[in-house]
Amino acid sequence: MLREFKVVDKVDVDLKVVRLTFERINADLIKLTIVDENGIPTSLNVSAGVDEVVSLKPVPPAGFKVSVDNLMIKFSDVVTLLPKRTASISLRIPADLGVYVNGVQISKVPLSRVKYALYGPPDLGVLCRFVSDEIVAKSLPQALGVIKLVVSNAYKESIRVGKVVLPLEGLGIYVTEEDAIVFNSINVNVSDPNYAEVVTDVNPSLNNVGFKQSFEGRRVRYVMLYGLV
Repeated sequence: MLREFKVVDKVDVDLKVVRLTFERINADLIKLTIVDENGIPTSLNVSAGVDEVVSLKPVPPAGFKVSVDNLMIKFSDVVTLLPKRTASISLRIPADLGVYVNGVQISKVPLSRVKYALYGPPDLGVLCRFVSDEIVAKSLPQALGVIKLVVSNAYKESIRVGKVVLPLEGLGIYVTEEDAIVFNSINVNVSDPNYAEVVTDVNPSLNNVGFKQSFEGRRVRYVMLYGLV
């Protein structure tokens, strides 16, 4: 996933779900062509000299063609959490790919099928990037990263949790020495069956692991008002 190179003539990067071609136009410009999983190409010309470095790095998922601020993760199975209990749930979700020239991001490419889901009622709900088992199964394996959800039930009764909506603004991403992707951990504090505060943490989902690249997460809060299943 992590790559760095200079475009002297032409560089092809085939990631199976997407193909990127970098072609030198002249001493000052390169052409980037992105062919998606449906074979549809898009191109852009970028100012990049022969000695400038192009980098490919995993980045947190985002919206494509549709602007979204949140990510909805649907669990494969609903979790029942007893009163006053906390449970850690580790899942795998796909990252996107950032394209950089000299450290400046020029494009972002999805490495999984991009789907959206509405959280809440049609008139008040929030459109989210959506991740489920089906999407994970069809994603590029190298693009999948571990994310830990720490779910706490402060309610007087058992709570069923089948999905979490988290703020993309706070999502960070790390790459280990073995090229594995790790996201920052997420705290989910449930007050009743319809209300939960979701906070992105500053710590990665795996501890005691060395990282060779990091995009630091930060604390951002999102309130789920429309249930957790």
